[in-house]
Amino acid sequence: MIDDQYKMGLMAAEGYLELEMTDDAMREFMNLPREAKFSIEGLTLLMEIHRAEEEWPEMESVAERLWAADPENVMRWIDWAHALRLANSINSAR
Repeated sequence: MIDDQYKMGLMAAEGYLELEMTDDAMREFMNLPREAKFSIEGLTLLMEIHRAEEEWPEMESVAERLWAADPENVMRWIDWAHALRLANSINSAR
């Protein structure tokens, strides 16, 4: 969990992402402190920015880190497999 003071930055980045303003979302993300960037919330945001930009290898890397941090969450497996498929091939996702 991240501190309340960083939630505003995450919320701003999420808002930009919803408006399809990915450059602004990434700028807000990059302004977050390290602990917020590497939190589950921060990594999820980064993965979604990469998804919106269709940056599949970057999305795959972040999705794998999320899976490693939260393997009990089935969505982590799905996101990682999806990113692997887009970045490489269906065989990689299996």
